[in-house]
Amino acid sequence: MSCVLGLDARPLPVALALGATAVLLLLASGTHVRSGFGLAPDRPLVALAAAAAPFWLLYALLPFSASRGAVSADSDITCGIDHWPVHGAAALTILLSAAAASVWPGGRRLLGATTCLAGTILGVASLVYGDSSGAMANSGWALVAILWSAALGLLSKSAAL
Repeated sequence: MSCVLGLDARPLPVALALGATAVLLLLASGTHVRSGFGLAPDRPLVALAAAAAPFWLLYALLPFSASRGAVSADSDITCGIDHWPVHGAAALTILLSAAAASVWPGGRRLLGATTCLAGTILGVASLVYGDSSGAMANSGWALVAILWSAALGLLSKSAAL
């Protein structure tokens, strides 16, 4: 999705590697994939994911716009991959993972933990490196990301028990 929204195919190999890693983590987590993907929404987690949707979508807008050249922004390239579409993908992945954790009991614990860590690291990095091009708009946004991530992690753990 990031490659399409950012008009840049260079992150595709990274996305494929991450997807394969996610499948391995799912299999290693002991989640009973064979028993199906039955849905059972957890209302507090659904509310938390829904409340964060505008936040993460807004955070994704700038990197995708920058990747398409719609926003004047400095490119940061590592190993031939521009960071902008990757930043946008991270925001969308956090949002979609939180939504999946809120409705899928089998993946709730793993998705909640990994999403909590990803959101926290983005928030902390934005606080510490607020002047970098991929940082969140301000320290308030970074603090919201950290607090939301902690709440998601705690609710995911308690809902999975």
